[in-house]
Amino acid sequence: MSEGLGGSPSGGAAGDTTQGTGGASGGPPDIVFPGGTIDDLRALSPTLEFGDLTIAGELYLNPGEDVALVVESLTVDARIWPGHDFYDCIYLPGPSLSITATGAVLINAAIDLGGDHGNTESVLNPGCEECWGTDGGDLEISADTIGVYGGLLTWGGASSMRVIQESPLEYGGCDGPDGGDLKLTATSAIDIGYGGALYITEGRGGQGSNGDPALRGADGQPGALDVSAPSITAVEVEGNGYAPPGSQFPYTPMVISGSTGVNDDSPVATAGVVYYDTDFIEDIYEIVVPTDQTITVMLEGPSDADLDLLLADQDINFLAVDGNATASEMVSAAVTAGHYYVLVSYRSSVADSVGYTLTFL
Repeated sequence: MSEGLGGSPSGGAAGDTTQGTGGASGGPPDIVFPGGTIDDLRALSPTLEFGDLTIAGELYLNPGEDVALVVESLTVDARIWPGHDFYDCIYLPGPSLSITATGAVLINAAIDLGGDHGNTESVLNPGCEECWGTDGGDLEISADTIGVYGGLLTWGGASSMRVIQESPLEYGGCDGPDGGDLKLTATSAIDIGYGGALYITEGRGGQGSNGDPALRGADGQPGALDVSAPSITAVEVEGNGYAPPGSQFPYTPMVISGSTGVNDDSPVATAGVVYYDTDFIEDIYEIVVPTDQTITVMLEGPSDADLDLLLADQDINFLAVDGNATASEMVSAAVTAGHYYVLVSYRSSVADSVGYTLTFL
């Protein structure tokens, strides 16, 4: 776990209940919740107001329900999610969760508010033939400090296909649902550490017969990503070029600490990875730009390293490139609202790695 905002506050044994800081005057209780449903948690405080709350076991939210927690501090040590298979034919949108804290929120496990996936019409699925996936739920966290060391997920469920012609049998894909919104607001600092990730991904449209693109359903829309604090820090969580980015980052003033892998121009750089001027690109960051604007990114690394910095659209068309033979690089481009990639390439034939920082201005 990243120690950017300190470790988790200590708690008592599972199930411990004590008064919060207002204990003598009837303040909200301090709780170490051993796990269970949101109704089990409500049994401890009907208004879901707590002092220091630790989620020590999985917390199951009801699909489609809006839940509001008000706490002095919160530590999430176990997964928060609907607690059911996303293919199980419930067909309700993901739950929505808002967390308001006067102190720190530490998220050491996933909060997964994803929607349900659709199922294909079939005699094998009687009564379970809803083609359309459902929207992801919204997640909003407001606190003094927020440490994200687990995934925050508001993705839309994937849609499936339905019969559109009986003879000859032909399937058409259903349109995909939308991702939920994700908003983090801190009065002091936000740290996205190792294991932390933000996902607002849209639901995919269903495939048609034989992969015919004309029969494919349209993808849904991604949710909105809003992260705001006087200080925002993050670490690299993606998989060095040949793997998809591990998080989505908002374009807002922040500093990301990254490191290249040891795979520059190596055999792992196979089909599907990205090159710049014959050089294998190690690190790929997906950024979410909320409005039409000019975005500027700076990179700083060791003085003896040759790093390249690139900005690309979702089709990996390069919009701006700084390929100087230094580790001090900057790219800037006027873009419309949408998702883009910041890419870092390390020019070296030596199997080593270098650390660097990315700064969004």
